[in-house]
Amino acid sequence: MLMKFSKYLVVMGVFTAGLTLAPASGAWPSLPGLLGHKSSSNADLGASQQALITDFVGSQREILQAQALLERAYGFKDKAELLQAQQKALSSGPVDENSLKKTVELSQSANKQIAAEQAKQGALTSQGKAAYTASLPHFADGVIGTAKTVSAAQSFASSAESGGGGLAGMVSGADKLKVGLYIAKVTPAYSKELYSVFKKTVMIGQKNGVTIPANATNALGSLTP
Repeated sequence: MLMKFSKYLVVMGVFTAGLTLAPASGAWPSLPGLLGHKSSSNADLGASQQALITDFVGSQREILQAQALLERAYGFKDKAELLQAQQKALSSGPVDENSLKKTVELSQSANKQIAAEQAKQGALTSQGKAAYTASLPHFADGVIGTAKTVSAAQSFASSAESGGGGLAGMVSGADKLKVGLYIAKVTPAYSKELYSVFKKTVMIGQKNGVTIPANATNALGSLTP
Protein backbone atom coordinates (compact mmCIF):
# COMPACT_ATOMS: atom_id res chain seq x y z
CA MET A 1 0.00 0.00 0.00
CA LEU A 2 2.85 2.34 0.89
CA MET A 3 4.57 1.49 -2.39
CA LYS A 4 1.48 2.40 -4.42
CA PHE A 5 1.12 5.70 -2.60
CA SER A 6 4.77 6.54 -3.30
CA LYS A 7 4.31 5.83 -7.00
CA TYR A 8 1.25 8.12 -6.96
CA LEU A 9 3.29 10.95 -5.47
CA VAL A 10 5.98 10.47 -8.12
CA VAL A 11 3.42 10.60 -10.95
CA MET A 12 1.77 13.73 -9.53
CA GLY A 13 5.15 15.39 -9.13
CA VAL A 14 6.04 14.75 -12.78
CA PHE A 15 2.65 16.03 -13.93
CA THR A 16 2.97 19.22 -11.86
CA ALA A 17 6.45 19.85 -13.18
CA GLY A 18 5.13 19.44 -16.71
CA LEU A 19 2.46 22.07 -16.09
CA THR A 20 5.08 24.44 -14.68
CA LEU A 21 7.51 23.99 -17.53
CA ALA A 22 4.96 23.88 -20.37
CA PRO A 23 4.48 27.65 -20.77
CA ALA A 24 8.24 28.18 -20.94
CA SER A 25 8.56 25.58 -23.69
CA GLY A 26 5.68 27.05 -25.68
CA ALA A 27 3.35 24.09 -25.08
CA TRP A 28 0.63 26.36 -23.71
CA PRO A 29 -0.85 29.30 -25.67
CA SER A 30 0.01 32.73 -24.37
CA LEU A 31 -2.65 35.20 -23.22
CA PRO A 32 -2.33 37.35 -26.38
CA GLY A 33 -2.84 34.17 -28.39
CA LEU A 34 -6.02 33.39 -26.52
CA LEU A 35 -7.31 36.92 -27.04
CA GLY A 36 -5.83 37.47 -30.47
CA HIS A 37 -9.09 36.99 -32.38
CA LYS A 38 -10.93 39.49 -30.22
CA SER A 39 -8.12 42.03 -30.46
CA SER A 40 -8.08 41.61 -34.23
CA SER A 41 -11.85 42.12 -34.39
CA ASN A 42 -11.59 45.26 -32.29
CA ALA A 43 -8.90 46.68 -34.54
CA ASP A 44 -10.85 45.85 -37.72
CA LEU A 45 -14.02 47.47 -36.43
CA GLY A 46 -12.12 50.53 -35.25
CA ALA A 47 -10.47 50.94 -38.65
CA SER A 48 -13.80 50.53 -40.44
CA GLN A 49 -15.37 53.16 -38.24
CA GLN A 50 -12.58 55.66 -38.78
CA ALA A 51 -12.79 55.18 -42.54
CA LEU A 52 -16.55 55.65 -42.36
CA ILE A 53 -16.24 58.90 -40.43
CA THR A 54 -13.56 60.23 -42.78
CA ASP A 55 -15.60 59.45 -45.90
CA PHE A 56 -18.82 60.90 -44.50
CA VAL A 57 -17.17 64.11 -43.34
CA GLY A 58 -15.52 64.50 -46.73
CA SER A 59 -18.81 64.14 -48.58
CA GLN A 60 -20.56 66.58 -46.24
CA ARG A 61 -17.94 69.26 -46.82
CA GLU A 62 -18.80 69.02 -50.51
CA ILE A 63 -22.53 69.15 -49.82
CA LEU A 64 -22.25 72.18 -47.55
CA GLN A 65 -20.18 74.03 -50.14
CA ALA A 66 -22.74 73.30 -52.87
CA GLN A 67 -25.64 74.37 -50.69
CA ALA A 68 -23.90 77.58 -49.61
CA LEU A 69 -23.47 78.61 -53.24
CA LEU A 70 -27.14 77.94 -54.04
CA GLU A 71 -28.39 79.68 -50.89
CA ARG A 72 -26.36 82.74 -51.75
CA ALA A 73 -27.73 82.72 -55.29
CA TYR A 74 -31.28 82.75 -53.93
CA GLY A 75 -30.48 85.65 -51.62
CA PHE A 76 -30.12 83.73 -48.34
CA LYS A 77 -26.78 85.15 -47.31
CA ASP A 78 -27.14 84.30 -43.62
CA LYS A 79 -27.87 80.63 -44.33
CA ALA A 80 -24.95 80.50 -46.76
CA GLU A 81 -22.63 81.79 -44.05
CA LEU A 82 -23.91 79.19 -41.57
CA LEU A 83 -23.24 76.43 -44.09
CA GLN A 84 -19.74 77.69 -44.77
CA ALA A 85 -19.01 78.02 -41.07
CA GLN A 86 -20.07 74.42 -40.48
CA GLN A 87 -17.94 73.30 -43.40
CA LYS A 88 -14.91 74.93 -41.80
CA ALA A 89 -15.79 73.36 -38.44
CA LEU A 90 -15.76 69.90 -40.01
CA SER A 91 -12.38 70.60 -41.55
CA SER A 92 -10.67 71.98 -38.47
CA GLY A 93 -12.34 70.68 -35.34
CA PRO A 94 -12.87 67.27 -33.76
CA VAL A 95 -15.80 65.29 -35.13
CA ASP A 96 -18.31 63.83 -32.71
CA GLU A 97 -21.96 62.81 -32.83
CA ASN A 98 -23.18 66.33 -32.04
CA SER A 99 -21.14 67.97 -34.79
CA LEU A 100 -22.47 65.54 -37.37
CA LYS A 101 -26.04 65.99 -36.14
CA LYS A 102 -25.62 69.73 -36.55
CA THR A 103 -24.21 69.21 -40.04
CA VAL A 104 -27.07 66.99 -41.19
CA GLU A 105 -29.77 69.18 -39.64
CA LEU A 106 -28.31 72.30 -41.24
CA SER A 107 -28.04 70.53 -44.57
CA GLN A 108 -31.62 69.30 -44.38
CA SER A 109 -32.81 72.82 -43.61
CA ALA A 110 -30.90 74.13 -46.62
CA ASN A 111 -32.38 71.41 -48.82
CA LYS A 112 -35.90 72.49 -47.91
CA GLN A 113 -35.14 76.14 -48.56
CA ILE A 114 -33.45 75.43 -51.90
CA ALA A 115 -36.25 73.08 -52.97
CA ALA A 116 -38.86 75.72 -52.15
CA GLU A 117 -37.08 78.27 -54.36
CA GLN A 118 -36.60 75.77 -57.16
CA ALA A 119 -40.31 74.92 -57.07
CA LYS A 120 -41.07 78.48 -58.15
CA GLN A 121 -39.53 77.63 -61.55
CA GLY A 122 -38.17 81.13 -62.04
CA ALA A 123 -35.50 81.82 -64.65
CA LEU A 124 -31.97 82.03 -63.28
CA THR A 125 -30.19 85.36 -63.31
CA SER A 126 -26.62 85.55 -64.52
CA GLN A 127 -25.56 85.37 -60.88
CA GLY A 128 -27.77 82.35 -60.40
CA LYS A 129 -26.28 80.59 -63.40
CA ALA A 130 -22.79 81.22 -62.06
CA ALA A 131 -23.81 79.80 -58.68
CA TYR A 132 -25.31 76.69 -60.27
CA THR A 133 -22.18 76.21 -62.37
CA ALA A 134 -19.96 76.45 -59.29
CA SER A 135 -22.28 74.36 -57.13
CA LEU A 136 -22.87 71.30 -59.31
CA PRO A 137 -19.37 69.73 -59.16
CA HIS A 138 -19.42 69.92 -55.34
CA PHE A 139 -23.02 68.70 -55.17
CA ALA A 140 -22.23 65.70 -57.40
CA ASP A 141 -19.19 64.66 -55.37
CA GLY A 142 -21.12 65.06 -52.13
CA VAL A 143 -24.13 63.07 -53.32
CA ILE A 144 -21.96 60.25 -54.65
CA GLY A 145 -19.90 60.19 -51.46
CA THR A 146 -22.96 60.12 -49.22
CA ALA A 147 -24.53 57.31 -51.25
CA LYS A 148 -21.37 55.23 -50.94
CA THR A 149 -21.35 55.83 -47.21
CA VAL A 150 -24.78 54.21 -46.83
CA SER A 151 -23.62 50.67 -47.59
CA ALA A 152 -20.39 51.08 -45.62
CA ALA A 153 -22.33 52.40 -42.63
CA GLN A 154 -24.79 49.51 -42.68
CA SER A 155 -21.93 47.03 -42.79
CA PHE A 156 -20.26 48.77 -39.86
CA ALA A 157 -23.49 48.76 -37.83
CA SER A 158 -23.99 45.03 -38.45
CA SER A 159 -20.43 44.28 -37.34
CA ALA A 160 -20.82 46.41 -34.22
CA GLU A 161 -24.08 44.74 -33.26
CA SER A 162 -22.77 41.23 -33.82
CA GLY A 163 -19.77 42.07 -31.66
CA GLY A 164 -21.91 42.74 -28.63
CA GLY A 165 -21.76 45.46 -26.00
CA GLY A 166 -18.30 44.52 -24.72
CA LEU A 167 -16.75 44.76 -28.15
CA ALA A 168 -18.56 47.96 -28.97
CA GLY A 169 -17.33 49.66 -25.84
CA MET A 170 -13.70 48.90 -26.66
CA VAL A 171 -13.61 50.32 -30.20
CA SER A 172 -11.97 53.72 -30.06
CA GLY A 173 -14.12 54.61 -27.07
CA ALA A 174 -17.90 54.66 -26.73
CA ASP A 175 -18.23 58.20 -28.10
CA LYS A 176 -16.56 57.35 -31.41
CA LEU A 177 -18.70 54.25 -31.74
CA LYS A 178 -21.79 56.42 -31.39
CA VAL A 179 -20.58 58.53 -34.31
CA GLY A 180 -20.40 55.52 -36.59
CA LEU A 181 -23.79 54.23 -35.50
CA TYR A 182 -25.31 57.68 -35.99
CA ILE A 183 -24.01 57.76 -39.56
CA ALA A 184 -25.52 54.32 -40.17
CA LYS A 185 -28.87 55.50 -38.82
CA VAL A 186 -29.16 58.81 -40.66
CA THR A 187 -27.62 58.20 -44.09
CA PRO A 188 -30.27 56.07 -45.88
CA ALA A 189 -33.03 58.70 -45.79
CA TYR A 190 -30.61 61.64 -45.90
CA SER A 191 -28.90 60.30 -49.02
CA LYS A 192 -32.24 60.03 -50.87
CA GLU A 193 -33.13 63.58 -49.87
CA LEU A 194 -29.82 64.91 -51.18
CA TYR A 195 -30.24 63.07 -54.45
CA SER A 196 -33.71 64.54 -54.95
CA VAL A 197 -32.50 68.13 -54.55
CA PHE A 198 -29.39 67.43 -56.61
CA LYS A 199 -31.44 66.00 -59.48
CA LYS A 200 -33.70 69.07 -59.46
CA THR A 201 -30.64 71.33 -59.45
CA VAL A 202 -29.26 69.58 -62.53
CA MET A 203 -32.61 69.85 -64.35
CA ILE A 204 -32.95 73.58 -63.61
CA GLY A 205 -29.37 74.13 -64.66
CA GLN A 206 -30.00 72.41 -67.98
CA LYS A 207 -33.12 74.47 -68.64
CA ASN A 208 -31.17 77.65 -68.02
CA GLY A 209 -28.22 76.82 -70.23
CA VAL A 210 -25.82 75.90 -67.42
CA THR A 211 -23.01 73.57 -68.48
CA ILE A 212 -23.44 70.34 -66.53
CA PRO A 213 -20.11 68.88 -65.36
CA ALA A 214 -19.26 65.28 -66.15
CA ASN A 215 -19.35 64.13 -62.55
CA ALA A 216 -22.92 65.44 -62.20
CA THR A 217 -24.02 63.57 -65.32
CA ASN A 218 -22.33 60.42 -64.04
CA ALA A 219 -24.01 60.79 -60.67
CA LEU A 220 -27.46 60.96 -62.25
CA GLY A 221 -26.69 57.86 -64.27
CA SER A 222 -25.27 55.77 -61.46
CA LEU A 223 -27.43 56.68 -58.50
CA THR A 224 -31.10 56.03 -57.80
CA PRO A 225 -33.32 58.10 -55.55
